[in-house]
Amino acid sequence: MKQNRLFHPTSGPASFRGLISKKFRSAFVQNPVLTTWVTGFFRLNIFYTGIFFSLLALMFACQPTEAPDPDVDEEEPIEEEVPANNLSTGFLVTGDMRDNKLPINGVATFRLNVVGHEGDLDELQYRWTLTEERVRMQDAGTALTNPTVAGRVMNCVGVREGEETITVEILDAEGKVLAERSADFDIAGFIDPDLARGCFDQPKIIYHYEIATYVMNFDGSGRESIYNSGNLPAVDISPNGEWIAYQKDFDRINGDSVNYTGMVLRRCSSIEEILIPSDGTRWPGHTWQTLYDTGRPRFSKDSKTVYFMRFNPAQGYDTSKPGVVGVGNEYKYRDLAAYDIESGTWRYLTEHWKEESQVIDFVVSPATGEIIYSNAKTGEFERLRFLNPETGAARDFIDMSAQGIFVDQPAISPDGKDLIFISGTQTTAGIYRLELVDGAQPMELYRFDPQYTGFGYPHYYASGTRIMMNGYQDQDNSNLWSIDANGNDLQMVTDTPGDELMIGVLH
Repeated sequence: MKQNRLFHPTSGPASFRGLISKKFRSAFVQNPVLTTWVTGFFRLNIFYTGIFFSLLALMFACQPTEAPDPDVDEEEPIEEEVPANNLSTGFLVTGDMRDNKLPINGVATFRLNVVGHEGDLDELQYRWTLTEERVRMQDAGTALTNPTVAGRVMNCVGVREGEETITVEILDAEGKVLAERSADFDIAGFIDPDLARGCFDQPKIIYHYEIATYVMNFDGSGRESIYNSGNLPAVDISPNGEWIAYQKDFDRINGDSVNYTGMVLRRCSSIEEILIPSDGTRWPGHTWQTLYDTGRPRFSKDSKTVYFMRFNPAQGYDTSKPGVVGVGNEYKYRDLAAYDIESGTWRYLTEHWKEESQVIDFVVSPATGEIIYSNAKTGEFERLRFLNPETGAARDFIDMSAQGIFVDQPAISPDGKDLIFISGTQTTAGIYRLELVDGAQPMELYRFDPQYTGFGYPHYYASGTRIMMNGYQDQDNSNLWSIDANGNDLQMVTDTPGDELMIGVLH
């Protein structure tokens, strides 16, 4: 039987008829008109569908293509940065750093924390670099080069005011950088003495008790230890309250045996000490350094310089003469020296050893910044001199031989107008006052009563209205006492079981 097809073999798939039920397909066969109409409809629909898709293809084919810009590099795939060896780092900073600021000569310790390394951290190398070199990297007091390869801890000392960046790179055994960490901070300059007192909230009395140096308010309150000074009560506080300088005994420095009494400087907020450099003098017959700094250090008016007494080795030794300082027969004369805190350098201010005389004691004028010091040959009375530490110009003020009295333990008034000191004869002693402005002769201000023994080290109160000193009163220990500025109204300030020694005043 002849097979009927819904579509011409060239016009559509014969399988389409499988979609139509046999009953419906039978109707098509039995009704030629219907068959003709439906067949025409499908053919027309397929025709227009073909036109639609052809136009759509043509539209996409005719879209303009944007030409590549010759000035723009082709983008390369962006690789996500992943820390090598999955290391993460961080800094722990301790020491004198406050609010991201390190003071000049302050010490900051940077400790690098490393997390994520599978091996031994000590097998890695750590390269430290400074951007501006406003600080000095050091290890146990020894300066390091920049850059330097060291451990995970680095000490930095403030040198110059300004901004600084420290960077540490973590290196493997082949020198490949595994990770790095940087820190930005500032080196702060000096504080104006008229604006702040550093660690101290008000003027203070500085005194020695038992084995330590203390400060307290003038009413006896606020007692606080600032340094374990042992048997060397030679301490001073800078006018701006930021620095403490003191004398210290050493038997070892940087691992080397020494016999050395030197001047040390530190910030009041830190325990890190700065040893004022020596000149390496060695006593005859000894292999260790024995330069000897003596007396109490004193700060300049602007708190930028420390003055102290030091023996100049240029004078050599003379064993035929009696020892001035009681160290064998070595004979040396001490002179004034100055240490610049900002630069870390020191120099001699006087050369009295050339005339075989020495500096006995000195003070710094809070008014002019001049150094007022006593100078004498062995067995002679002192002469008082004024020295400008900046220019080196010196002038004689008074020769005490004409007065027949010596000058011991001098202290200057807060306005810089007069000097008080201990003096006397073989039978009497007391406090004397010398006017520094009009050049009047020294006058006895207060004579020590025989029942009050051991009085000494007088210092003006910060207000200038009273004078503090130490002494005994029929007892075995020394306490602090005060008199008014005219030498009257003796009062006991402290009553402790131990010995107290007056050192100075922070104005």
